[in-house]
Amino acid sequence: MKKLWFIVIIAIVLVSNSVAEQKPAYQEPEFNLDHFKAYKIENVKAKKPKEVTVKDQFIDKPATLKPELIKFIILPVSKKIDKKISPILNKQNHLAWNPLRKDTSEIKFAFSNQFTNFKFTEMVVKKLRAILVPTEKIEKGSQLPETLDHYLCYQRIKGERTTKTVTLGDQFQKEVSTKATGPEYFCVPCSKDGKEIKNKADHLAVYVLGRGKSAGKSISIQNQFGDQSFDVKDQIFLLVPSKKKYPLPEKK
Repeated sequence: MKKLWFIVIIAIVLVSNSVAEQKPAYQEPEFNLDHFKAYKIENVKAKKPKEVTVKDQFIDKPATLKPELIKFIILPVSKKIDKKISPILNKQNHLAWNPLRKDTSEIKFAFSNQFTNFKFTEMVVKKLRAILVPTEKIEKGSQLPETLDHYLCYQRIKGERTTKTVTLGDQFQKEVSTKATGPEYFCVPCSKDGKEIKNKADHLAVYVLGRGKSAGKSISIQNQFGDQSFDVKDQIFLLVPSKKKYPLPEKK
């Protein structure tokens, strides 16, 4: 009898292992987009931006908007969190944060990224607050980003917020440990002046960084709004590659 029970237990273990082997292993999503760090700037020398016509998944029809002068400069950044390192993919990819002031209705969707442990969580945004513009930082060997989209950034009004300790490194600051809290904004790739979106799958969730040491740099950039120069000061945001589900299925 004992021998029979032993055979049954062995059979159950073998079947369980077989089922476990057949179950596909969880894989984190892949992103074709860098993490970015945004810095505050001062003493801006630039012309007033021209109007742009944009459209994204949240905007039904193309909208013509009037951006304000650049407020933040955004650089690709390496990130370490929970012992996982995300290196810089493209050092040429910079963005300029130009504020917008446009009211929108409430928009509900779900997003996921490393801060949510890649689980989708719901967010509600309202009001269009910025357009992110692909930008060249003028220096030896630089060039205008060719694979980077424009993004429209919406302000979060509802949704779970979290705080993580991150270690960041970019060309201004090699390694900085700080806290990132949010997201406060969510940025969606957009079509500008009818041009096709290059990367529809990847979005940017914007987290507020703890205060850090000033970059203390003066730089010049150029993009569709012309040549611009300014002083780079404190860090302000971490922009994290994210996935999005929209529209959400209706709850039964």
